[in-house]
Amino acid sequence: MEDWNLVSQLIRKLHENLDIPVTAKIRVYPDVEKTVEYAKMVEAAGAQIITVHGRLREQKGHKTGLADWAKIKAVKDAVKVPVFANGNILYYEDIQRCIDATGVEGVMSAETNLYNPALFSGKILPSWQLAEEYLEICRTVSTKSSYIRAHLFKLFRYSLPIHTDLRQQLVVAHSVEEFSVVVAELKTRLVEEATKATPPFDADNVETDEFGYRKYPHWICQPALRFEHDKQHSKSKRLLNECQTSEQTEQTSEQTEQTSEQVEQTSKVVTSSNETTEDCDTKRQKVATA
Repeated sequence: MEDWNLVSQLIRKLHENLDIPVTAKIRVYPDVEKTVEYAKMVEAAGAQIITVHGRLREQKGHKTGLADWAKIKAVKDAVKVPVFANGNILYYEDIQRCIDATGVEGVMSAETNLYNPALFSGKILPSWQLAEEYLEICRTVSTKSSYIRAHLFKLFRYSLPIHTDLRQQLVVAHSVEEFSVVVAELKTRLVEEATKATPPFDADNVETDEFGYRKYPHWICQPALRFEHDKQHSKSKRLLNECQTSEQTEQTSEQTEQTSEQVEQTSKVVTSSNETTEDCDTKRQKVATA
């Protein structure tokens, strides 16, 4: 975002040499006027669609915060090409709210769609259903085990901090069959929990916390909440703390996967890796408890 000339040259080069439309996705600046000028530059270079992620470049990970729809609207009002909005899409109803607030032609979702792939369907589905559908795809489409593991960690984000033994099994799984065994066991437990829930979960009557976030049971696919609220009063923040532990485990598992691809898998390496993961898991449980 610093070198506007380079960005312009890249887009123009593609626009002039490709037979398909060129699209661009940008983030916003703290200053709305600079954001609009940047978008106009992208449009002038040849972008046929501009997606505006309404966050600053620094707003990533646990510093994500809220996207600025006002800046997205300012860009929409200033350019002639279609504009898509990105940011703050947690629930299906947010899609129309965003369109109404910004006037954009479309809405994009990145992170929320990973945790709830049913987002754009408007359906509220249990995590195990989407996990099973995903694994069926992986049976026909070759997929690295690290990718499968990462996606399952997201689908079961709110359940794995509860079922820590299965979280550990996901860490060491390496094949679709092994992942399927873990998902099947987790499904059995979650179905039992859902059946015994009092009162039963009613998708048409979901309570919200004081910040307006929906209080879904952990077995329902739902967005990852990263907002920095008072953990003493916000249910969302408490769950976030628990899920940070799950995310750390996911990162550890990815590192283990990378290591296993570089060296031969021997019983000594596997044993050492498992011991290290168990130590880390114990520490994470302490963090979640704290």
